[in-house]
Amino acid sequence: MFLPQLVLQRTLTPLLLLAAVSVASASRIDWEDGNWNGGTANGFTSGSATGTTTGGAVTVNWAHFGTADGVHSGLGGIQPRISQTVGSGTDGVLTLATQGDRNTTSTLLNYTTLTITFANLVGLANGALTLQDVDSNSVTSWQDFVAVKAFNGADPVGVTYDILAAHAFTTSFGLNGVRGVQNVANSGATQANADVGVNFGGDLNKIVIYFFQGPLLTSGTGTEHGVWLKDIDYTAAASSVPEPSTVTLALVGSLGFLFLRRKKKQA
Repeated sequence: MFLPQLVLQRTLTPLLLLAAVSVASASRIDWEDGNWNGGTANGFTSGSATGTTTGGAVTVNWAHFGTADGVHSGLGGIQPRISQTVGSGTDGVLTLATQGDRNTTSTLLNYTTLTITFANLVGLANGALTLQDVDSNSVTSWQDFVAVKAFNGADPVGVTYDILAAHAFTTSFGLNGVRGVQNVANSGATQANADVGVNFGGDLNKIVIYFFQGPLLTSGTGTEHGVWLKDIDYTAAASSVPEPSTVTLALVGSLGFLFLRRKKKQA
């Protein structure tokens, strides 16, 4: 009399394991991946690019405002652009640069934005989004300021930053972000000291990065400069995949129905 239960258990167990594995799948935005339209090692030549990862479509758009022209000749011209990480082998990063964008007002002027839009809600672990080379040369030359916003649809998602001594938390231009306060070489043993890790308080489908060149209330002429965005690892948001309990109930119900039909035929 226990044969149907034994068959059910042996049939259900591997299916549940398969469901658990599929829920935990991860994806990566690999900037030098050839799947990107216009996003190969030659860089983006327009204001946007769309690529497909194992987790679905991802779109990158950039824009510049005020006197920021979004160009850095040393980093390959028009930004954003995929480039080799300085001093770190051959792994590609996305560069975001500006020129002549020194901002000496308290308003949103003279800056560049990079917007990453996911086709579906995703989750990012702490530090999964890391900006490199956020530093300062001197207060009379250039100084990076970056701020990140995230959204779940129209709703904002909380953002916090991991910083080292080379940075300071600050509110500038109406944005909460991080400013470089020490000059850190973008190669060698100290390169990671200029990294800023970005943490998100929940699932999201859009990230906007603001990049300003030049600290507030200082004089001088801004020179071209940029920051680097490393590859991004992400997973499907918990809210966008079936709960294990839902999968279990569906499988049990289907198999139970099959057993009842079989028993009715035998009778």
